[in-house]
Formats: sequence, C-alpha cells, structure tokens
Amino acid sequence: MVLLSKEYLNTTCHIHAPNNMMIGIGKINVIKDNYIIVTNTSEGFPPLRFLSYVKVTLNNPIAGYKVILASVSDSESTALRLGNLNLLTDDEKRGYFRVHTTIPTKIFLSNSSLEVEKQNVASQTNSADNSIPFIDVTIKDMSLGGVMIESDAFLQLGQKLVVEIIVRNKPEFLLLSVKRRNRDESDENSLFQYGCNFIEKSNKKLDELCRLILEIQSQIIQKIKNA
Repeated sequence: MVLLSKEYLNTTCHIHAPNNMMIGIGKINVIKDNYIIVTNTSEGFPPLRFLSYVKVTLNNPIAGYKVILASVSDSESTALRLGNLNLLTDDEKRGYFRVHTTIPTKIFLSNSSLEVEKQNVASQTNSADNSIPFIDVTIKDMSLGGVMIESDAFLQLGQKLVVEIIVRNKPEFLLLSVKRRNRDESDENSLFQYGCNFIEKSNKKLDELCRLILEIQSQIIQKIKNA
C-alpha cells in the first residue's frame, strides 16, 4: 500500500475506471494512512459500486505525478472514499492515458532524441546546414505508451525515430524517441497510420508528457460538458 504525502492535499486528480473510461475530476480533501477522500462539490460523481476499482491520477508541481489503483469504500455524489492504495508501475502508467488528437508536427529520422536536441542547439549557433531530415506528420492518438501518427511517407517496421510534441505555454518542444510498431492504411487520402512505441528513457520527459495528456483530457471533458 502506498502512503501519500500531505503535499497532495487539495491537488486536482483525474479518476478513471479500470478500462480507462473517465469517471470524473476532483480534489484530494483528506489523506490518511489507509485511505483518501476525493471531493467534487460542483459537478459530483456517478455512483460507484462498493469495492470496485478506480485509477486515480495525481499531478502536483512539487510532489510530482502518481497513478494509483484504489478501491471504493464509500461513494457519495460529491465525495469518494478510496482505500487499498497501490502505485501503478511505470509500464502500467504508460498504457493508461490515451487521448485522440489532431496535432500537426514532425518526426526526425534519428535514433536519439538527444542527438536531435544537440542539433537544434548547434543550428542556433552555427550557420552550417547539418540539420537532421524530418517528415511532416499528424499525431492522431497519444498515450504514455506511444503515438499513432499519420503520413504519406513510408516508414520501416522497427525504424527508430524522434517525434516532436508541442508543450503548451512553453517555447521549447518535447522530443521523444519512438520505434515504429505497426501500420494501417487510412481511409483519408490514402495516408498511412503508424503505431509507434515510446523508447524514451527520460522520466522528466515522460512526466511532461503526462501533464500534457492530462491537459488535453481536461479540455475534452470541458467541451463535452459545454456541448
């Protein structure tokens, strides 16, 4: 069982069902040794079955982010009491978040995100053109496990690439190493859709990706509510 630090008090959290369907958003109101209480007094929560499992995502700028598997010990319209808190492993977290997007970006034909970062720095100080070739693509689907990209270019199975992701409110890009896994032909304009697994080893970059996905999830939920 995981013990949460008091720094997570009043932290906004996302609650999902085990199949990753969104249940709601709330705030951590109480932290005890063996349970937490999540509240949402404005919109509330749907009724949840006693001892059913939920996934709780906590994103705190100081304490960091955690993904916790918990069981429901009490379910009310404005509050959930959750016990049996267990921290998900890195592999479980990577397969957890998933959002559908339409983000134009580029992928670099490089094995290493570090190599692309160094090249970007060099290009700012050196007029010589030694840039790494890239392909324009569209991100159609994104999770902590990888991305689905769409392009008219042919990419080899197992090919290693670097995908560039725009981070909101920041001037720099997030560069993540990926490996091409599968390919489907899109119904639109005979484009190819490639599933790419992240092979990035930087936890800092994955934390940044998690925050970005949470922002996109929140925007999607808000649009649904305003519709």
